[in-house]
Amino acid sequence: MRPAERLEQLLARPLLLVAGAIALQWLTTLIVALRADSLDIGAIAVLNVLVLGPLAIVCALRVAASAGGVALGAWTLLVWVAVPWLAPVFTLTKYDSTVRDDVLPIVTGLTGDAGYAEGVAILAALALLTRRTHLTTALGTFVLLVLAAVWLWRAPGVEGLSLDALQTNLAGLREYFFSQRLLQWLPLAGVIAVARRSVPLAIALGGWLGGYVIFRATSSSATFENGEFFRLLLPALPAYVLLAAALPLLVPTLAARLGPLARPVSAP
Repeated sequence: MRPAERLEQLLARPLLLVAGAIALQWLTTLIVALRADSLDIGAIAVLNVLVLGPLAIVCALRVAASAGGVALGAWTLLVWVAVPWLAPVFTLTKYDSTVRDDVLPIVTGLTGDAGYAEGVAILAALALLTRRTHLTTALGTFVLLVLAAVWLWRAPGVEGLSLDALQTNLAGLREYFFSQRLLQWLPLAGVIAVARRSVPLAIALGGWLGGYVIFRATSSSATFENGEFFRLLLPALPAYVLLAAALPLLVPTLAARLGPLARPVSAP
């Protein structure tokens, strides 16, 4: 059997893909927990890791497959579990300890902060919307974005939205990370990529991420020194990952080469 045929058979078994992704995510979380200093793991963190994390993987596969087929779904799961490993690649040495002790634990769910559950809840809602028609998806997306905007405006821990704070945070990207422009333009390119397949889904993902950037990254309390910037934007991380993983949709001939594997998965 040719490698391409084996790959096609693997992609045709979504349960196997989900199980593999969950196992890798749990392994990554264990490694993050062992490397972090002074990590307090409570009941909420255990719930995040054992229940919400796997739920997020299932929903991410569903959303990605609805736009780009099982091939994009599998690729998205790969990007999803690789994020904690890729994060240090973009980090300057002086920020390594903050990423290890503060950022990666919350990204993998090892936190009692409600932001992790908030992000999974929005992702689950979006996954449910993709099971409907384009009209209901558009209407549901609009309602979801309105509710999210209200929550963001009234969210606790967000102080003094200002353009100066946003500029300071963008400067923090330059100070602590490599490839600032790449980190900024990845989701914008992802919106264009998703829009080639589904405009409502592109609006949903772009609005989700953009709303948190507008209302959280412009907060004077969003600082990089203690990882607070990432805590405030944690609910938008799934949107960022989905948009970054959607970049293959920009390749004009890729869908034709993949054939049925790139066909959007319709609702049952």
